[in-house]
Amino acid sequence: MDLIPLRIRGHAINEGKVIIFVPKFDGPIYKWFAPSLQKLFFNIKLDHLGSTVWQAIDDKRNVKKVCEVIIAEQRVPIESIEDMEGRIARFIMDLYAKRLISFMQIVKG
Repeated sequence: MDLIPLRIRGHAINEGKVIIFVPKFDGPIYKWFAPSLQKLFFNIKLDHLGSTVWQAIDDKRNVKKVCEVIIAEQRVPIESIEDMEGRIARFIMDLYAKRLISFMQIVKG
């Protein structure tokens, strides 16, 4: 909960929901193929909660603070706070596993 998430992919917001751009190719050969490709990115569309979490990641807040911001915004009932924190933390770890975010502590080593 003390890790500070960092967004490492570009994104756009469409109708209040986040779309994350993930390059189809990575590495030096990508630059050779890039001019001939029509679509260079996969688009990952997040739902309402995912979009809220993505937007709460500001490269300054740790996971605990991100949870607090979302719980306050969503007006989560007291009896559901622990469950919501778990959902948010798991989602952030999924973002990390899919290489959509990193953590400041890892980047700075």
